[in-house]
Amino acid sequence: MTSAIHRTQQKLYHSIVILFLYGLLAPCTQAETPTPTATNSIAIVAPPNTTRKNLLTLLQQEMNNYQWKVLDPQQLGQQNLENYRYVVTLGHKSLNAVRSQPHHPPVIATYLSQMTTPELQPKPDETLLYTSADWQKQLTLALQLLPQAKTVGVLISPALHQRLAPLLQAAAQQGLQVQIAEWDGRDSLPKTLNELLKQADFILAVEDATIFNSSTIKTILLTSYRRNKVIIGPNPAYVKAGSLASVYCDDKTVVHAIKMAIEAPTPSGNILCDNIRINEQVARSLLITIPQSLQQGRLTANEDGQ
Repeated sequence: MTSAIHRTQQKLYHSIVILFLYGLLAPCTQAETPTPTATNSIAIVAPPNTTRKNLLTLLQQEMNNYQWKVLDPQQLGQQNLENYRYVVTLGHKSLNAVRSQPHHPPVIATYLSQMTTPELQPKPDETLLYTSADWQKQLTLALQLLPQAKTVGVLISPALHQRLAPLLQAAAQQGLQVQIAEWDGRDSLPKTLNELLKQADFILAVEDATIFNSSTIKTILLTSYRRNKVIIGPNPAYVKAGSLASVYCDDKTVVHAIKMAIEAPTPSGNILCDNIRINEQVARSLLITIPQSLQQGRLTANEDGQ
């Protein structure tokens, strides 16, 4: 009887000791465990009406070890960005919204254009990833579709004319002459374009929203096709509207670049884009043969000159 009581007291004593030690150690354990928001969460700053829904899905699939939170750039003042490990921005306006905040974690900025924002300089905590199509590749695509072309026409606003030096260099390397026409919105757009089309075999559309926008694209396309001339570029949205073809970065390529920037320090620069979008209906209408090598949706190393 005495032995049984003694064993019961020992068990009770051990239980009390274990509970006491657990009470001492538990706060330490909780303090040493990093909170998910501090280490595993990444903010995506994008407008509410973004068309990059597929990109967000791919990010969640490719890097499911992180928690992803989409933030409205106009409401960043209500957020504590320091709770996130990284901030990924989509577009120039989203980047500016993050830059305006007093404190934020490292930034990976995507969907930037060297044509419209060449003056951007990365800050020490920023990686700037440009997704605008490389001039050399756009011209290579054009020559694959229009092998007889000798002259490329460029319609540009006066504000962006001075940024065409890389294009002129790329055209020279391809053996193409360049005809440039400025349009400031005051003269007749069809008249300006018709004068340019008299001298050019095709039009290379640049990312100039002053000229290539929803209000002007119909006029540009109809005027060009009346002269049996095509538009190359600037992106898949315009190919869908009636441009012949464009080189672009697909969402998988951008996601891969973001992943690399998260996993290791990455310098700012152009994402290597070699995806192709071709409007086959336009090609058929103008009796343009699409080479077999382009029907796979990518420029190969030999085609893009690399």
